Amino acid sequence: MLPRFITFALLALSLVHASPTPHPPESDVARRAAPVAVKITSSQSLTPVVTFSGTPPLEVLVGQAAAPPGDFGIWERTQLSADQYVFQNLGTGQWITINEANNHLVTVDSEANATVFAVETAGLIDFVIKLPNTDSVWKALFDGTSPIFGRIIMSTADGTVGERWTFA
Repeated sequence: MLPRFITFALLALSLVHASPTPHPPESDVARRAAPVAVKITSSQSLTPVVTFSGTPPLEVLVGQAAAPPGDFGIWERTQLSADQYVFQNLGTGQWITINEANNHLVTVDSEANATVFAVETAGLIDFVIKLPNTDSVWKALFDGTSPIFGRIIMSTADGTVGERWTFA
């Protein structure tokens, strides 16, 4: 017969081994990290974020009309970490980055050149898309240079509706 201490230790060890793990199964982690196809819509204009085919860099725009045909208004949102993402357009295969010369969002050919963005909630269905650990956010800019599209610029957060986005 085993001493009581050893019996208790074996029982405790069997309970710990049988308890659920504190980490999600690897299949759940892989599912969360998989890219998600989304339409990004401006809460200001209720229109989608789009780009068109061509040689990058191409501007990333907010349409003031219906989304273009095909996948030019659909983006693949890939989660890199808990709150950091990159965005790829399904119509062109190009990635979003920032044109440092004018602070507008544009597309690039490779994920290695894509800008990493943080996504934070801003209400029930709205989100703010920003540079991680900064106050610089995506902002829809309808400045009259185009009757159909607005630009998306990086701007210091001011809480206006032009900074809010939805995913569908």
